[in-house]
Amino acid sequence: MAPKRQRWRLFVRCGRLPGLSLACRAVSTEPASHDPAAYQPAAVEFHLEALGVAAAAKSGLSIRKLHEVISAGAVNSGLFQMIVGKMLENGDLTGLKFTLSNAAKDLRYYTHFTESMMLPSIVGEAVHQSLVTANALGFGDKYVASLIEAQEKLAGVSIVRR
Repeated sequence: MAPKRQRWRLFVRCGRLPGLSLACRAVSTEPASHDPAAYQPAAVEFHLEALGVAAAAKSGLSIRKLHEVISAGAVNSGLFQMIVGKMLENGDLTGLKFTLSNAAKDLRYYTHFTESMMLPSIVGEAVHQSLVTANALGFGDKYVASLIEAQEKLAGVSIVRR
């Protein structure tokens, strides 16, 4: 007898974004007691924020200017302000109080969830590996905004005011 497969319902939010006709993201799944897909959009966002500020620093672009432009546009978000906004204010990397080790664990749940259905999750796997890398660099006990510190180390640039 085959093991009983748990059924999941995936809820997706879609909307129009500048330059794209339609963009969608998973916002939650059921059952709520084990919700691996709900975490993935936030993980992708803070990963992209860390990469973005590292690319700005490496290219010589002002991170303050980057923050100003993003803050005025459609991609501004509470996560962006908690991570990049607080970092720019005073070097504070505690805006989102969730450790990198927990973030890696939670995203691992998501990647295993998609693997169990033979569903490719290229971006989810890449973000998971960035979290694994940050942990390997010694940032596991720090909050997710410290992905910026991991990017500093990997890119050989100075980002966070100390």
